[in-house]
Amino acid sequence: MNLRTRLAVLVAVSVGVGAIALSVVATVTTRDVLRDAVDRALEDRARREVGPRRPDRPGRDPIGAGDTTVRIFDEDGVVVEGVAVTPATGLTDADLAVAAGSRPAYFRDGDIAGDHVRILTVPAGDGRAVQLARSVTGLDQTIAQLTLIYTLLGGAGVAAAGLVGWAVARRSLRPVDDLTEAVERVATDRDLSSEIEIERHDEIGRLADRFNEMLRALRTSRQQQHQLISDASHELRTPLTSLRTNVDVLDRLDELSPEDRVELFADLRAEMAELSALVAELVDLATEEDQAPEPAAPVRLDALVARLARRTERRTGCTVRCELEPTTVLGRASRLERAVANLFDNAAKWSPAGGAIDVRLADGALVVSDEGPGIDEADLARVFDRFYRADTARSRPGSGLGLAIVRQVVEDHGGRVLAGRAPGGGAAVGFRLPPVAAPEPDDE
Repeated sequence: MNLRTRLAVLVAVSVGVGAIALSVVATVTTRDVLRDAVDRALEDRARREVGPRRPDRPGRDPIGAGDTTVRIFDEDGVVVEGVAVTPATGLTDADLAVAAGSRPAYFRDGDIAGDHVRILTVPAGDGRAVQLARSVTGLDQTIAQLTLIYTLLGGAGVAAAGLVGWAVARRSLRPVDDLTEAVERVATDRDLSSEIEIERHDEIGRLADRFNEMLRALRTSRQQQHQLISDASHELRTPLTSLRTNVDVLDRLDELSPEDRVELFADLRAEMAELSALVAELVDLATEEDQAPEPAAPVRLDALVARLARRTERRTGCTVRCELEPTTVLGRASRLERAVANLFDNAAKWSPAGGAIDVRLADGALVVSDEGPGIDEADLARVFDRFYRADTARSRPGSGLGLAIVRQVVEDHGGRVLAGRAPGGGAAVGFRLPPVAAPEPDDE
């Protein structure tokens, strides 16, 4: 059973339960009202029978719904006026108790020759009682007819409710059908362009809107993957071609001079190192979202930068001059370390041998400046793009992914990257992250 049918059945059942409850209440209420009217008529007639006798006393009850039979009997069961006692109209012990004055007036139902009657017995004093009987067979027939009518109306209401519920469910679930078709197209045809037209703003409409957002995100991800593959293949082509050429040269190794051999092996090692770095950065960039997320925590950015600055001095021989304000950010320490290390590696690559790298951290902004040729104005907007390398950088080793990884890490932390020219003419590259209050030290 599909969702549309289940909703229609649920509506029909709900209406059916309500109709049955309403029919029962209406039937019981109508029966009680009619029986109460009969009882009041019998009580009124009884008061007139027990009261002073008047020759103009009417012989029919005032509501005109049938004859009322009246008889008077004593405590011994002898009828002194009215219908005689027969087996079909016999007196009960309760009736005799009313005549004797030991029991108050009461109502009961009886059956006389197959006719359902309502009987009222009231004390008349002097050891006598007045008993009035009135047929309620017509009332029973009316109740039966009303019950039948209520049942038919309830059944018709249930059927109508089922049809209306099915129609409403069909209209309400139309976006779900569209969503299902779109999902099936994506699953079978890998078509990510099939967005759903949204004509409503309820829960179903929001679901369709979120699905459209998911499709747009998937399209963007696919485009980025295609761009990554295209750029990676382009970047890999150069070192692979160079390696192939050098391998071909190895076939003539005996013909090379010792100096050429040294140069050849140096080229091979450099190309292998460049290729290894490129592959490693590609893996880091492509699998970043698949890695288990490190929990965010307060990170002393100034301490992290100082530690990486000392490491850069040991590895490159460059002088790293730091001007660091105490800064705490909320983030993942390992990813932030990778981003800062890439900034230092980029600055060291462009600085001359024995040069200086200036680092400044203030107001959540980290800027690393080098003494290289700087960045042209035309390249500033693309310096953080994947595989983008300015014309002046193509002769330098590198993959073009270091600063792209910086941007990815920074944007994941809610920050933005910075790029410009240093006061001395070199490049000034960095990022800005929102600072947070430093955690209070634990008291021991």
